[in-house]
Amino acid sequence: MVFNAKSFLYFLWAAAVFLVGVSIVAFGGGMFWGFEVLAAFRHYYLAAGFILVFTCLFTRAKPLIAVSLMTMVLNGWQVLPVYFSATASAADELFSSEDTLTVLQSNVYYNNKNFDQVAAYIQQTNADVVALQEVVYKFSSLLDKHPALQAQYPYQVIKPRAGMAVLSKYPLENIRTLSVIPEEGWDSVLTTQLNVNGQIATLIVMHPAHPTGEYDTWRQRKVVDRLVANAKELTKPMILVGDLNATPWSHEFYRIKSGLGLKDSRQGFGLQGTWPASLDVGLFRLPIDHGLLSPEIKVMSRTVGPDIGSDHLPVLLKVALPGS
Repeated sequence: MVFNAKSFLYFLWAAAVFLVGVSIVAFGGGMFWGFEVLAAFRHYYLAAGFILVFTCLFTRAKPLIAVSLMTMVLNGWQVLPVYFSATASAADELFSSEDTLTVLQSNVYYNNKNFDQVAAYIQQTNADVVALQEVVYKFSSLLDKHPALQAQYPYQVIKPRAGMAVLSKYPLENIRTLSVIPEEGWDSVLTTQLNVNGQIATLIVMHPAHPTGEYDTWRQRKVVDRLVANAKELTKPMILVGDLNATPWSHEFYRIKSGLGLKDSRQGFGLQGTWPASLDVGLFRLPIDHGLLSPEIKVMSRTVGPDIGSDHLPVLLKVALPGS
């Protein structure tokens, strides 16, 4: 087969139409689980669209360039806003250094062979609150081997059946587990109230199923349904963290964010992909480990941590609670 200018033009047209088509159907995550999976890769489509537009400029084919630009527009308005800081408000004057709270979010991986590395990182960050997912039954015994960590976090909630744990320097009150499918405990939401020097904030930890099939997508949606249905019972301000198995452009992420009236903590800090941890280039990792906050909570910093033996990278948040 001779690869001439005409066949190359056909190839560019096919690529442009394909990318536009995928970018459009990815908005239909609420209708079909396959579309939800496609939505996870919008930053890939944006990068591919940029390369395609640059290449198409040399063809001088204006219709082709216009179609290619559609890929960048469809995905750019979804992906790029997190790189721009939110507008500061007069409410920022209500915050002081005494109000800050550091939250560590980490899916530690159920088959992690090196808990010492996890414990060392937790101690190194010295976070005020640590939220963990994929915690197994042996977690308590592993924790017993680290008395310094035990002393560092006197308040603990360990729910191996739900696969979650919370370690805290502050008292944990009104601990609840919202289970959707009792025999499958990981389909749960853990809620508790943090008593931060007298100020109450609700901490929500969740780890829904990944939407890679009809049944798992149903499980994910049922967890979100249960959480949103209980939104009025949750005390504000709220901090929601977890491996949501959803990117910021997914249908279920939007439902959580809008249903609870929360904002994305990555605003102004970029995508900060966390999975899979084995990928060295952060741009190619999927941003599925999240921190969502009530609008009145100010994000001071948001960073992605190092590899600690999990398939996910941890996320460290420093936030400021509004003055009481």
